[in-house]
Amino acid sequence: MSKYNDNFPEIFTNLKDGDCLGFYRGGIFKYFIPLATGGDCNHVGICYNVKREGDVLSFNFSQQTFHGGSFDIVKIYKTSEGYITENPYIIKQDIVYYRQLRQLLTEQQKAIGIADSISQVGKKYGYLELALGFEFLEQILPRFVKDLILRLSEHWKRVCSTHCAIQYSKMGLIELKKIFSILQSKFLSY
Repeated sequence: MSKYNDNFPEIFTNLKDGDCLGFYRGGIFKYFIPLATGGDCNHVGICYNVKREGDVLSFNFSQQTFHGGSFDIVKIYKTSEGYITENPYIIKQDIVYYRQLRQLLTEQQKAIGIADSISQVGKKYGYLELALGFEFLEQILPRFVKDLILRLSEHWKRVCSTHCAIQYSKMGLIELKKIFSILQSKFLSY
């Protein structure tokens, strides 16, 4: 089975190391995560090792899911009928969003991101951080609780958006001064 998405042509043409892909999928999280976070999607991850060879775009997708962290190879194919993928995770999504970094990553930043991605493979999802990361709770939590969660998340468990934010922080693109709600990394300026 394969799937076409309206954003595949832009992704195929412009994707570079460090860019984010966001996803929106129906089901149990259809309204829950976007309602709690004010976001337009319910999952996000970072792309590395981006390569274009003819009509094939391939990259590693670093993500933190309920099943654990992964660093999977994704391919998007340009065909006479459009752009498609056979990646089982992307096929399940209703919408795929594309968020570009405003700058190119250096080789050192790429190495930091890839090393962190590999270190997260198989690590379980940060359910506590998920609950405490919602914006309405973020507003009422004491600062020391937010700081503690951030420190633990660097060495413990992450949710998808903090996975991205922590990687960008390690690369020197942002400075983590607060806990980020799910998918709030898309609003950061870097």
